[in-house]
Amino acid sequence: MILGNQRGELAIYGDFRAQNTNIAAITDIVFNPITEKYYSKNLGGRCWPTVVNLFNSDKPALVVGNTLGGVLILKNETSKNLPENPVVDLYPNPVENTETLYITADRNMTVQFYTALGQTLSESYFIPANQQYPILLTGLSPGIYLARFTYNGKTLGKRFIIF
Repeated sequence: MILGNQRGELAIYGDFRAQNTNIAAITDIVFNPITEKYYSKNLGGRCWPTVVNLFNSDKPALVVGNTLGGVLILKNETSKNLPENPVVDLYPNPVENTETLYITADRNMTVQFYTALGQTLSESYFIPANQQYPILLTGLSPGIYLARFTYNGKTLGKRFIIF
């Protein structure tokens, strides 16, 4: 969880749900290459952070807007570029028609489902990057189905089986 305060400082809480009442925030997140240390920085008044993958990498950047009208981008320098072909996992595969199918992708995508004959079964769903997205399969007959993923004007198809 990332929070911005009225002084323009950011605080990052790692796994805040699993911690006790003594939650410690990480506030030293801006790197100074001269001193080679991380420090806390005023980002220009009350700020609102968001996480976004602007640089097509495996670690997202922080974009921070503030009340003075400024927008700052904090890029993670230790990140690596994503591979040209996306990594998409459908699991469990095969899946029972009473179970949930989970989708995990390494980048933001949309998915639409089709029968093996190419008939459209669903509308498009947005799949956020690096998050487990559940799809309920109730009402589908046993068989082979296709998931069509769309990203940056390109498409990728994955088969899955319902039994």
